[in-house]
Amino acid sequence: MNQHNPNSRGPNPFDPKSLSVRHTGGENFAVKKVHTVIPVRKPSPKEWVRVHPSEEYQIFVAVFEDKENGITYIATPEIATEFPAEFKFVGLRLAVNRQGSPFFWKHPPLDPDGRDNLWNASHREAIARAQSDWVKMGSNRNLGAYECQIAPNLKAEPEWPDLDLQQLLEIAFRGRLISTRDHILLQQLRGEV
Repeated sequence: MNQHNPNSRGPNPFDPKSLSVRHTGGENFAVKKVHTVIPVRKPSPKEWVRVHPSEEYQIFVAVFEDKENGITYIATPEIATEFPAEFKFVGLRLAVNRQGSPFFWKHPPLDPDGRDNLWNASHREAIARAQSDWVKMGSNRNLGAYECQIAPNLKAEPEWPDLDLQQLLEIAFRGRLISTRDHILLQQLRGEV
């Protein structure tokens, strides 16, 4: 066994100055969050959320909701107009919860004929409020609308993904874009498979 002789003239390999590593909080271990999943949903009634205030992070699209499997597909406008009974038009807004998890907040668009109901109007009002405040949205059946709560003392700003709308849509709908008539979902809906 090789032991250091304290009487030798060489440096002591166990000298604390030669072993000490300066650690100030992980700058040598920097990490970046990679988003591999971006859900498309409404926030849960127990979830505090914010909505990105920029119009660059909102879009109106045609979707097919496979409620049985809990999957939302997105369709090109051409496909949606060819199969109007199968798709519905929704708005998507980039949102994030207190845990920093982004999602697309799916909401009803304004009716082009001006017909609206309290559920849809109150839903959009909650989204508008969430652009500047942390909100919770829950349904109130007696009122026949959504109720919005705000957290006025919660001042922390959300951390938004460093991705543009196209990148976010690619993540959210990976493998679930319907852009051709021969898509397997359309074949199933037509009874061909």
